[in-house]
Amino acid sequence: EYLDLFCFLKYMNWTVEYDEQLKDFVERAVSEMKPPCDTILKLFYWDKMSWNDIAKVMPYGNADSAKAQKFKCMSKLKPIVTEFRRLWVT
Repeated sequence: EYLDLFCFLKYMNWTVEYDEQLKDFVERAVSEMKPPCDTILKLFYWDKMSWNDIAKVMPYGNADSAKAQKFKCMSKLKPIVTEFRRLWVT
C-alpha cells in the first residue's frame, strides 16, 4: 500500500497538489528512517492501523504513547520533505 500523502500533507499544513515525485520521495525517506520511526509511520500511513493496534504491536503501553512517538517521528521527517520540496519547486 502507499502512503496516504494527502493526510501527510494536511498534517504538515501544506496545500500542494498530489504529486507522484513527492510521494515517492516521502516513501523512500520513511523507509530510510531508523526504528521506531520507520515502523510506526508505515503502520499508521501504509497499513492504516489504529493507535490501539500499533500500541500492541510495538513496545508502547497505550495508544497515546504511540501517538506521541509518531509526532516525534513526523518532526524528524518534516524538515527532510520540506528541503526536498524547496529544491523541487525551484
